[in-house]
Amino acid sequence: MQDLNRAAGFPLSEEMLRYRHTSLMPQPVRVQLTGLQSPANINEYSELVDKIHAAYTSFPPPLPTHHSCACSASDGVRAPAMFTPCDTLPVPRNPQVCRRGHGARGGHGDALAHSSSTDARLSDMASAIQRLEATFSALHSPTSRKYCYYHGRFGAAARNCQPPCSFSGNGQRGSR
Repeated sequence: MQDLNRAAGFPLSEEMLRYRHTSLMPQPVRVQLTGLQSPANINEYSELVDKIHAAYTSFPPPLPTHHSCACSASDGVRAPAMFTPCDTLPVPRNPQVCRRGHGARGGHGDALAHSSSTDARLSDMASAIQRLEATFSALHSPTSRKYCYYHGRFGAAARNCQPPCSFSGNGQRGSR
């Protein structure tokens, strides 16, 4: 932290140094740091941040699992789980880092090992979207409609019924 302060060319306050150091960390690390009481000096704080970051990069959070929502359980459509940026793994900016792995930084695995699980998640999401589109188009196809557009949209308050429509009480067909 003292090196960072010297590199800035002018003295920064401890709060500014803490903010700058913390803002460079991934979102899950920042979330953990917000719940902690700050240590007495900036050097202790930077050591704590480094330890939390090392633990995060050594043991990243597990990928979210898929779940079924109640609305699609009856249709047999499995909805993909939502994931947030904190669920994703940091992607190195240098492609050479991907080729040689992360062994020098603690041996927490190769970044390319996670690409197959990401591809699997993306293909699951794509197939779920295709199933939802097929279900939606089947429900809204002209052959499956029992009611005209107006009764489907407005129900009993519809005024411009158009045949064929099997809405009960269609005695006022075409009336306004």
